[in-house]
Amino acid sequence: MMWSQRALPILLFACRGVPPGDTPEDSAAPESPDSVETIGEAGAPADSGCGLVSDLTDANFLEGDTVHLTVACSGTLATDDALVALVRGPPGASFDADTRTFRWETSPADGGRIDLVFSILPREGEIRDGEIPDSDTLTFWVADNPARADNVAVDPAAYTEEWGLPVVHIETAATLGTAAYADATVTWHGRAYPAGVQIHGKTSSHYPKLSYALKFDAEELPIEAWDVTRDHLFLITTFDDNSYVRQKFVYDLWAAIAAYRGQARLTPRAFFTVVYMNGSYLGLYVGEDRVDNEFLDQMGFERDANLYKAVESDANFALTDVYGVAKTVLHQGYEKVEGEPADDFADLDALVGFTGSSTSAELIAGSGDWLDLDELMDAYLLLFYTNAEDSYTKNMFLYHPPAGGRFRYVPWDFNASWGQNWRTYRVAASFEDDGAAENRIFWAMRDDAGADASLWARFAELRSLGPLALSWQTATLDTYFARIDRSAQRDWDVWGPSYRTYHNWVDRREERADWTDYQGEKAYLYQWVADRAAYFEAAHP
Repeated sequence: MMWSQRALPILLFACRGVPPGDTPEDSAAPESPDSVETIGEAGAPADSGCGLVSDLTDANFLEGDTVHLTVACSGTLATDDALVALVRGPPGASFDADTRTFRWETSPADGGRIDLVFSILPREGEIRDGEIPDSDTLTFWVADNPARADNVAVDPAAYTEEWGLPVVHIETAATLGTAAYADATVTWHGRAYPAGVQIHGKTSSHYPKLSYALKFDAEELPIEAWDVTRDHLFLITTFDDNSYVRQKFVYDLWAAIAAYRGQARLTPRAFFTVVYMNGSYLGLYVGEDRVDNEFLDQMGFERDANLYKAVESDANFALTDVYGVAKTVLHQGYEKVEGEPADDFADLDALVGFTGSSTSAELIAGSGDWLDLDELMDAYLLLFYTNAEDSYTKNMFLYHPPAGGRFRYVPWDFNASWGQNWRTYRVAASFEDDGAAENRIFWAMRDDAGADASLWARFAELRSLGPLALSWQTATLDTYFARIDRSAQRDWDVWGPSYRTYHNWVDRREERADWTDYQGEKAYLYQWVADRAAYFEAAHP
């Protein structure tokens, strides 16, 4: 299988001291579209007045390609008045100082991030003893090319980035399963960490492209994008989302809503990454938080709190299960993932007892003693707007502080969102599932006239001024795809055939003839987001 080299509208830009992978696109959520730095901007001019840029339209290459570029000044110093010299580059590369032209024929072992360091002086300048010329760095990427017959396996210590995305290397001799962690070595930004690895996820454990959970006991993994270290990390498959961005898009939206409200909330973080296992390419993944006590601590909440995960649809805040049968225990549908004693669900039982036995008016009036109603209204709008119907009951967490107080909400798992359900079936932009039949708290919000009016007022505000505005969404998507486009296309070239034949959705998708490749799904997502905004503007102005 061959991977084509596709042109992207990206200019190579000057870099000064930005850690690999630590980019605005990897942050938990852009505060606003205008705050997102776009790829292609030149760096600030160096002290010499010459900030270097190149004439590359695509900074991404494959092993075996020839890299040819010319540099120029973007600052106050005219290019013809600058003396530019290459002081650090890859072996075998050449640089003609007269024409400022760099040339390098890459080999099967040249994959990785390449930083070219140049010195810059005004042509009439003189260097005094001990003086160091100004310098600037230009970066491009050369990806491993296994299609070559002479391919050399990547070196985890050296192959730290692929087309600008950080690479996670997992090495293990074990046969992996879902029940226990196996010994592994994880190499991240050139450093090896002892780790445990296991297959993660109930549904995704049957996918051809698997999700993984990583555990770090001896030394935590530093995540530059979040400015923290983590003792656990999920690597979430994109096999059920050939736009590659839905999970991160919802998490970032939730974080942006929290920022807009000016409230500390529990906002799971996500970043794009490429994964190799035992030297073989696995593809483009989404690195995600594990919602646990360390996550609570890093979010500024109490790490000794009770933390419950809704794993079944019976987690509906009602006295009956999803079939209308009286629950055996009120916490039915939940697992306790943090808090002691591990088998004590008394606080959660009390909450469900209140929500399940109250009228809508009683639930809304008494919610302040139990819940952060404003937060749950925003959670409802998040799920409602993104059509994340698979998360109305299950696929969420509840946090409860050890000394008591209000329960707080944590969103989770969004392969079903933004125009598709969990089986990848298409969902119309005009589809409305308000969650009232599934979740008793959401029912109360819609049934109580005062709460319903407040809910729609919040909705209108978020759509006009907040991150439910179409402008925020399209700007955020733009930053994602500028960052992952080449890697997503490569992943699709590998996994696309399996996606088209996977048993859990092939019959329905074949019958409806609504298949998309990566580029088609990206276009579908942009159109769906625009159509969603237009629908709500017309139906719920």
